Amino acid sequence: MSLHSYTVNCSILLTHLPLLQRPQAARDAGFSAVEFWWPFDAAVPSDRDVDEFVRAVSGAGVTLSHLNFAAGNLAAGERGLLSDPNRAAEFRDNIDVVVGIGEQLGASGFNALYGNRIDGVPPAEHDAVAAENLQLAAHAAARIGASVLLEPVSGFAAYPLKLASDAVAVIERVGSPHVGLLADLYHLAVNGEDIPAALTRFGKYIRHVQIADAPGRGAPGTGEMPLQQYLSQLTGIGYDGYVSLEYVSSAADPFSWLRPNRNPPYPANKLCPCRHGEPYANCCSPIIHGAPAPTALQLMRSRYTAFAVGATDHLLSSWHPSTRPSRLELDPQQTWRRLDIVRTIKGGPFDTDGVVEFRAHYRHLGHRDSLHEVSRFVREQGRWFYVDGQILP
Repeated sequence: MSLHSYTVNCSILLTHLPLLQRPQAARDAGFSAVEFWWPFDAAVPSDRDVDEFVRAVSGAGVTLSHLNFAAGNLAAGERGLLSDPNRAAEFRDNIDVVVGIGEQLGASGFNALYGNRIDGVPPAEHDAVAAENLQLAAHAAARIGASVLLEPVSGFAAYPLKLASDAVAVIERVGSPHVGLLADLYHLAVNGEDIPAALTRFGKYIRHVQIADAPGRGAPGTGEMPLQQYLSQLTGIGYDGYVSLEYVSSAADPFSWLRPNRNPPYPANKLCPCRHGEPYANCCSPIIHGAPAPTALQLMRSRYTAFAVGATDHLLSSWHPSTRPSRLELDPQQTWRRLDIVRTIKGGPFDTDGVVEFRAHYRHLGHRDSLHEVSRFVREQGRWFYVDGQILP
């Protein structure tokens, strides 16, 4: 699994930075998506606060993959409003705000924490309120092609959804195709779930996955969970969505466990693979490592170089969110040999769109071939993005 497959939970990671700086830090680390718990103090924040949050995410060039509904005071032990009869109006007022933010930033899922049981309130009343609220939230999410998520949680005796079966029972009772299971593998493990059996039994309900190692809720590899085995099982049953990094880390590089899987760095003083005539350090390397490309052509050259050096992170982060795939696996048997630029249309520093036609030559399993493509680019928030391409003979 490469970095593009992950989404960074910016509410629990990168906490040494102010909240609105974390999306850019995630992008600088090579990720193309982030998610958040509810990032505001109120269920209906001010327009100014919402606009600042939206600008922080969109300006970083990342997708907001998922967002939580307002969940009360988490620090005080509250775990959601969904089933609280006394706060139903607060949850319902929150729905349009959450979905509105998600619509602007490309979110595909919204996590509705179920809420703790309250002394004196019959469980049936809790569940009836939750079902009604889920129907309303699912209807709103469906408008933008998104889902509402239910998450089993550990550590709180009063929280009723502890195993996958608990959440699925609610999902089936509501009966909406826009309500699904958030499989947080850490919480499930702590609660004693047989995770392989649960993934097999309830795989069709899973709309999102979050990971942390147990014990400790640290980064993968700090505990005893066979997380790679679970992720491979999820792939085998057809899950192709994001995997959220939702763990605690105070390390200077909280993503260091991913680094061994990266390709060796391309030598800085070697001729850049795009063959523009400059050393890699002075040519495509700065763009691959996060600098904005001044023109569509320079972004196209950097993307060719990214294919050549295996920089999957750059390929995904420079791909427009509207067309960006959820996964991108490079063929290790394919080596890129030469890039020829055929023509360009617009794509300059003051344009908002551009076209680059090119032919990229490669070898695959001993055979020579080339890719002839007309690529479309757009410039948003000062950054160029690849949109799509037409393959030509």
